[in-house]
Amino acid sequence: MNKILNKKVLFWIVSVVIALVSIILSIVFCVNMSRNEDNKANLFNINCQDLNMQVGEVKSNYYTVSIEDATISVNVDKEGIIDIDEDKIVANKSGVVNVEVTAMLDGVTAKDSFSVVVADKDYRYEIIPMLNCTYGENLVTSNNVCYFNVIVYDKMGETLDDVKFICSATNGAYIERGMSSFILSTDKNCSVTIILPNFNNIITFDVVKNV
Repeated sequence: MNKILNKKVLFWIVSVVIALVSIILSIVFCVNMSRNEDNKANLFNINCQDLNMQVGEVKSNYYTVSIEDATISVNVDKEGIIDIDEDKIVANKSGVVNVEVTAMLDGVTAKDSFSVVVADKDYRYEIIPMLNCTYGENLVTSNNVCYFNVIVYDKMGETLDDVKFICSATNGAYIERGMSSFILSTDKNCSVTIILPNFNNIITFDVVKNV
């Protein structure tokens, strides 16, 4: 009788141990799968940058994706301003359009978005540093207050008067349009946006402190 009981107890102990091992292995497998998916998601990304274009201009390679085999799809919030053909953007008419780019690979999705500002060829603009700043790719300031101007020219190169500007800045910076220049006050890096409503165009650039 005792032998039978011992066998039954041993059987149940072995069964419980096997069940526990199976559960532990299942948990380890699920955790590893989750970690692998997390690692894939962390390594898989897509990056885009805002674009300024002129009507008729074509730009290529408007995004970078970490894994080239990804499937890419795009979505725009306005039709007609640009055409997107695979990795090329063609500017059709003036305006501003927002683009969302989605990359998919093995069930993992990465997204990024950017804006495209398309301007007519009938004008151009120039950013002119005046005091406490220089301008190249960015506006580099050497003081907490700097002065610069934006000059707009027609297609003949003549300066256009009575141009309207709407300006703003990020990161707590203050910007205003004075009598003959823009005045920017900031103690840290920021970005500046200047809207030209007459031409349906937006100028954006970064401000870098060099003090």
